[in-house]
Amino acid sequence: MKKNILLILIYLFSQTISVYAEIPQDEFTIIDNNNQKTIKLGSKLSGVLDIYDDITIRGEKSYSNITFIEYTRNGIIFSISKRAKIAKDAHILGILITSDNYYTKKKLSIGNTKDDVIKSYGIPDDIIGSYFIYCNSDYDHLELIFYFDDNGIIKQIEMYAGT
Repeated sequence: MKKNILLILIYLFSQTISVYAEIPQDEFTIIDNNNQKTIKLGSKLSGVLDIYDDITIRGEKSYSNITFIEYTRNGIIFSISKRAKIAKDAHILGILITSDNYYTKKKLSIGNTKDDVIKSYGIPDDIIGSYFIYCNSDYDHLELIFYFDDNGIIKQIEMYAGT
């Protein structure tokens, strides 16, 4: 109950004072827990495929009239534009972390708490339901999103670059 009140106060404060976290572009990076390799949002898919030989195509999804191809590997999903795949110029536009095999540059992963996120990244730009959204002010659609379960524990981390 106290945590919910604190989050509401933080949200209300952020709406009235407009003090948001400033997430630098290089924060949109994940690190592999096993080999410490880094993958940045915007990296070429071919470079990621060179690092990992066990990435498979998961399927296609469409959002806002854009079709994405999703690739998966042991607790992580990469998304690229289908248009770019055809043009052989595929850059990663989305990363979804679903296991503690990967973590952010600030060492947050599946299993950390809402408090850990606020301590590491500050007040979110937006709080919607059970997730926090952080944005990079230099880019309109560069987002870092933390999804939480009912106990305030991170269940997924998403990094997204709009097109």
